[in-house]
Amino acid sequence: MENQLGNYYRKTGNHDFCGCEILPPPKYEIERIVIDHIVFHNEIKINGQKKQNAFVAYFTPNPYTTLPFCLNSGNAKRLAKKTWSIVVEDGLECQGRIDLLHNIPVRLCRELTRDPSDGGQVYGLRISQLDPAPEPTPDPKKVITADKVDIIIEWAKNQGYGIDNVAKMYDFADDAIRKKISDALIDDLPE
Repeated sequence: MENQLGNYYRKTGNHDFCGCEILPPPKYEIERIVIDHIVFHNEIKINGQKKQNAFVAYFTPNPYTTLPFCLNSGNAKRLAKKTWSIVVEDGLECQGRIDLLHNIPVRLCRELTRDPSDGGQVYGLRISQLDPAPEPTPDPKKVITADKVDIIIEWAKNQGYGIDNVAKMYDFADDAIRKKISDALIDDLPE
């Protein structure tokens, strides 16, 4: 069901597992989320109903959800197919043993699927067939050169920054530049 904001929510049930509601609009897709580990359960309760032989994926900390993801057979098969040749903890290839996987990046999306309650169509949370987006790399720090020292000193003084704050954002071309900025910022401290 969709509310006026376009966010998906469930009509009933407990929220022990995540669903489509974690997907941010307007694309309703998470391009990269990392499955920390997967646990196999002989029996598990989902929305009050017992399910036999279920795999539950637990995510690393992320901005989307803290809930685990109960893998249906389609998601389990997709994950097994994507990770078939990955070497797992026993030194052998995964070959469908998805409960041995750790730190696996995936892309999540929504797809129309059969509604188990009435046989109609409903959106379900799915592991996408597309590869996850590459891991984001931090922007490299800019290097302060001799011609920019005075500008950086003035900016740092206006911000109330010390040398530690400047060093978090910039690299120094050499130690003399670092010392000059450090001395200028120390001299400006209130007594």
